[in-house]
Amino acid sequence: MLNYDNTKYAREFFLKSPKYFLPIAAFFFFSFTAVTNIFVILTIITTTIIFLKKRDYKILLQSNIVRYSLLIYISLVLSFFYTTGNDFEIMDSLKKYIKFLYIPIIIYYTSTYNNENLIISYFIKGSFLILCFSYLKYFGILDFKAIYDFLDYANIATIKSKIVFDETGVFQNYLTQGIIFSFLSFISFIFAKKNNNFFLYFVSAFSFINVLFLNNSRTAFILVFLLLLIIFLKYVKINKLIVFIGAVSIFLIIGLTHIGDNFFERVVRINHDIELMSNDNFNSSVGKRYLWLQSGIDNIKNKPIFGYGVGSYKTKIIDYISLNSVNIDASLIVTNNPHSEFISISTQLGLFGLALFIIFLISLYKETDSNFLAYGIFSTVAISSLFNSAFYDNILGIFLIIISLSYIKIEKIKI
Repeated sequence: MLNYDNTKYAREFFLKSPKYFLPIAAFFFFSFTAVTNIFVILTIITTTIIFLKKRDYKILLQSNIVRYSLLIYISLVLSFFYTTGNDFEIMDSLKKYIKFLYIPIIIYYTSTYNNENLIISYFIKGSFLILCFSYLKYFGILDFKAIYDFLDYANIATIKSKIVFDETGVFQNYLTQGIIFSFLSFISFIFAKKNNNFFLYFVSAFSFINVLFLNNSRTAFILVFLLLLIIFLKYVKINKLIVFIGAVSIFLIIGLTHIGDNFFERVVRINHDIELMSNDNFNSSVGKRYLWLQSGIDNIKNKPIFGYGVGSYKTKIIDYISLNSVNIDASLIVTNNPHSEFISISTQLGLFGLALFIIFLISLYKETDSNFLAYGIFSTVAISSLFNSAFYDNILGIFLIIISLSYIKIEKIKI
């Protein structure tokens, strides 16, 4: 029979141990997705138990982020009754967008445990390890093919072939890795400035260099410069403007001259893709993104209010190709993921759903504790959603939710 002391100890362990669940999930963002998913699920379960016991419904619903995330998911569920999607795509979309239901729980969690700095600290440490591996892979110092073969042989993880042959992607594709490294550069600089920490300045600089010169993601390239601009506007005084611009320009010229092959390759590839499009050939990266955008615009024109329903994008892109006799390999473009959350949401839920999503993003900016952090978090989520289906994607969506919600607080919630 349990005595009082043992019961008390068990209760304290149950209440306090979840404080480390999301930090551990953040540490493994880049490496082992399964570990991240396990600790996210543990966070959801334990926080839900506490929430149901305390019944802080009214307090939690004070947050616009909570209200609009719930409205988005409820709208997706209700759109089941008129969707043009097939059964598989419907269930797949509902499963992937369930992250919107995580949002209220994670806000309740961070408001309960006040562990946002711990989450960011674990994120920086875990991401720095992958940053080091990325450089080791790029310069051929470590044989990652052998590492991947071992992980597969030991049934620890199966690495996709496109990551195996990626020059810098370690355990995630270059796109996801580029976005996360961009935010790593930003958040490391903030904490370095706050704590006068030389190591974090180092992490920030080498994350920036990795995105700019080694990574192939155009989304990350845009994002890292936007985040750099936010830092610049915050910390660089007007009288130091010329010196700062000059230093950055020299740095870019030297970098582009010596290790900037990827940058020039991106520019050449974009020009090549545009030339193909001018000849009605859309078999390219830019070409398929253009068609995804055009089909999304057509979808809004044809069903402007409530869209075509959950999981409908794949059927609509097939219709668009057949109606317009587009010159493209169908395997490149037929997907339920148009690589833009704005296109995806507007196709499924129309302008109504798009408005909900935009208000959700604005609320994310308004409810973040620090204005300066809010700029960076909002920019990261908005750019990721503009050029990718961020919340549809598994690890990118989890990353954005955990990091962006870490600094959302509902003060009346206490453990």
